[in-house]
Amino acid sequence: MVKSSLACSLQACLGQLWTKDDYSDFTVVVDGQEFQCHKFILKACSTYFVGLLRSDMIETNQQRDVLTNMSKETFSVILNAIYKGEDGLTVDNVIQVWHATHYLDIPYLVEECENFVMENMTLLNYEDFYSNANLLNSKIVVEFVKKFMLNNFEHFQKSKTFLNLSFHDVYMTLNDHYLKVTSEDSVIEAILLWITHNERSLDASKNDVEKFEVTPNLTVLCDQVDKIGVFKENGTENNDKIILTEEEEQGVALNDVSQNPEIEQDQIDQKLKSHLKDTSQTDHILTKLFKAARLCLASRDCLEKLVRNPMVASDPDALNMVLESLLYHWRADCYSINNVVRYRENDTFTFVMVYVDKDEVKGYSIQTHRFHSIVTYQKHQYGNPKAIAAVNGDVYTVSPIIKEEQRANSTYMTRVGYLYFQMLNKNSRNWETLGESTNSFDGALLTTQAGVFYCSTRCDNVEFEKNIFHSLGFLKNTVSNIRGGTTFEGDFFIFYASVRSIGVQRYNKRTETKTELNKISGPSENFTSFQHDRNLFVLLKDGSLWMLFGSGSKSSEFTFLEKLWEGEMTLKGAICNDEQLIVFCDERQPRSSGVSEENKKALLEKSLPGVFNGIKCVNVESDTDVVPMIIAKNRLSKI
Repeated sequence: MVKSSLACSLQACLGQLWTKDDYSDFTVVVDGQEFQCHKFILKACSTYFVGLLRSDMIETNQQRDVLTNMSKETFSVILNAIYKGEDGLTVDNVIQVWHATHYLDIPYLVEECENFVMENMTLLNYEDFYSNANLLNSKIVVEFVKKFMLNNFEHFQKSKTFLNLSFHDVYMTLNDHYLKVTSEDSVIEAILLWITHNERSLDASKNDVEKFEVTPNLTVLCDQVDKIGVFKENGTENNDKIILTEEEEQGVALNDVSQNPEIEQDQIDQKLKSHLKDTSQTDHILTKLFKAARLCLASRDCLEKLVRNPMVASDPDALNMVLESLLYHWRADCYSINNVVRYRENDTFTFVMVYVDKDEVKGYSIQTHRFHSIVTYQKHQYGNPKAIAAVNGDVYTVSPIIKEEQRANSTYMTRVGYLYFQMLNKNSRNWETLGESTNSFDGALLTTQAGVFYCSTRCDNVEFEKNIFHSLGFLKNTVSNIRGGTTFEGDFFIFYASVRSIGVQRYNKRTETKTELNKISGPSENFTSFQHDRNLFVLLKDGSLWMLFGSGSKSSEFTFLEKLWEGEMTLKGAICNDEQLIVFCDERQPRSSGVSEENKKALLEKSLPGVFNGIKCVNVESDTDVVPMIIAKNRLSKI
């Protein structure tokens, strides 16, 4: 290692050498001023001079070079740095010196300029630094300025630099988890400003956006078109939606293979994949940018103004998104927590997947991909929890218990099964006993934003709304062998075990009616469900992925999409976030047919167009399913 005192002495000697013009053997002319230099010094520092002095060019023969793309003041700063080690950089000259050192290819001075720029960035100069960093292909400064823009977005959004960004850069900026704003309304305002400013260029590129085309006989695809139309509420529909004739209604259904043997299953799979891809590509610019924003976090006033905005009204998909976000404000009970409500880093709340592990309630952060401890689980003396749910920051658990009771007119004790219900109150952060029920152990704990519902095979079904314990009549005495359930489009979907398949019943909470859907072929245990972009999916432990088509019609059915992996996983939950499917599995008891860690890593490259571009497997040790929850960040402790 070279001693610092020796390095300083050598630097001082070089400075004296340059000042006295001793032994100079090369002249550099800038703005008419001659600088006497030394070849070995120039070659040691600058790749530009290495190439020049090794060539047979006229400058080499004449021992003289003229630089025309920099000022004499700039070159003087460079020579002072080379010979004397002086730092002559200022806010006023750094860009000129940066360009000059880049041209002369002096790496350590380029780095000095980059560090100076990053250390002296302000709201007055970041735009200039950003444009020059792009010109010089300085990735480190570009990334630094982008972070600066994210931290000062409400200033940045009003700048010419923002308005002139490409669509890709705007999308990436708005989608960034670390974007800092006082209100999501600022992001919405930025989107409208950017589109208005770039209206002409966007019009010219509209032909590049693929239009969604409907195949007349494919009724399932037409059901999907209904979704793309204006949001349905209170019985009203979009007048522009596609209406099928009776012949078309009786046409070929995508999953009706048995009645149409000429249609091969692989062709059906391809059409389904193509459909998913097409629907993802129909998004207009406004819709895509709305997806990057956090619409649910915008104020109600902002969203109501968007509904009346002509730009939004002309884009049915964008209007749907605004109306769905308004539902989050108007009618929380219709909003499904299974769709990720994305928060930003500076928000008070965050989105986690919560579960019970032994004596602790834990959460997995969707944004940071880290595990957190939430609270100690108040374990009932009779056993572990069977199910868990989370609504509005409160956590609910159900535990099966067995009691010895003496029946009337009998001297013998009888073992009676009960379900024990608890709630972790988000305000008091204490566990509260809600009650006990003689419901069957086979049941499903279902949620809306307004309450928690327990649907079981026999006896009463219970509902907790504002901690009220009472019967929910229309869900009584349903199917047997219930294995799980979910809430989708305001309805309850109950999954039960059938012969080598999963049966599905759909319950409409408003009309108190139920509908039997087609069965899902495959193992009826350790499966899970998730939602994405107004679609419901069921994922089996053997990797079979099914999707509900025609969800808004009487002919809704689950259709097989594809096999995602070979082998089996004990699934605990799944959720789609930021174009990635996150699958939670408990591998404490691995089987010979399990999925290896190597194959799980390969799933990171597995994609389904329009749904996800990779599968991330997260191993958890969980006594319950892993369910979504919105929680205040101050309730999380790092593990």
